[in-house]
Formats: sequence, C-alpha cells, structure tokens
Amino acid sequence: MAARSRGERIDLVNHVTVDQAMTQSLARTLLLDSFRGPRALRWLWVLIVAAAIFVVFPGLHNVTSALIVIVWLIVIPTAGYLSMRRAAQGILPTGGEFSSGFGAAEMKVAGPSGETLFPYDVFTRVDVRGQFVIGRTTGRQRLILPLALFPGDAVDRVRAGMV
Repeated sequence: MAARSRGERIDLVNHVTVDQAMTQSLARTLLLDSFRGPRALRWLWVLIVAAAIFVVFPGLHNVTSALIVIVWLIVIPTAGYLSMRRAAQGILPTGGEFSSGFGAAEMKVAGPSGETLFPYDVFTRVDVRGQFVIGRTTGRQRLILPLALFPGDAVDRVRAGMV
C-alpha cells in the first residue's frame, strides 16, 4: 500500500446547512444508537428493574401497576429523547453551516466553531446511521456529521484508513 501523505491541501467542497428537521432526526438517531453496544445495558437494566418490581410485589393494585408501566415505558424514554434533542442541538446547531473535504490520509471539517483536520487513523469505527455518519475515535469520542458531507466513496475511504 502506498504511503499516505498528511498535511496536503484539502479544499472544503461539501457544504450542509443544518435545519430543525436535521436536528430532530439526529436526536432520534442518537436515541436509537443508545440501544446498541454498551449503552444497551442501561436499557436492559430498566427492563429488569421493571420486571423485578412486578415479581417482588405481585399484589400491586392495577392502578399502581399501570403507573409503574407508564413511568418506565413512557416517561423515562421521553426524558431520554428530550435529553438527546438538547445534545443534538449542541452537536449540530440549527442554522449551523458545515463543510468538509477529503484528502488521501485525512479529512477536514469546518463548522460554526472552526476547522479541524481528522487523520483517518484516529477512527476505530465509522457507522452510517440514517442521514448521519458516526465516527468513534481512539480516544473513545464520537464525531457525528451529516452524511451529505461524505460524497461518493468518502465513508469507505475513511474506513480504509482506520486503525
């Protein structure tokens, strides 16, 4: 494999302006992503606790049982979604303009807070979730960007350069 050069000039050629619908879609994507991997254990814990309540207290009245079900199955996930929506607004603020460009060994991303170069080898995993690309770095951080910033084979190029 040929050596990849870093430090090459990368032009920002892909542009996206974030709208409210994209922010809401990101919140749903983050919520669904929380059901995958290690975070799925939190949801499993919620279900185990709910089941344990009914096993430990079999004599609960129907109203009490209904309230427990409503809290565990409606209130908690709704609170989770609202939290994800706030997080999504911080990740991709409505009205924010993002741009990207791809080189042989790194990509450049520009957003409201500035420009950053990401060498492909800092990523340990890159997933496409709906209209978003979620990259996980060696430092266990996530980079979440609109899929529209990744033209053609850009996602495959990033995956090919991963650790």
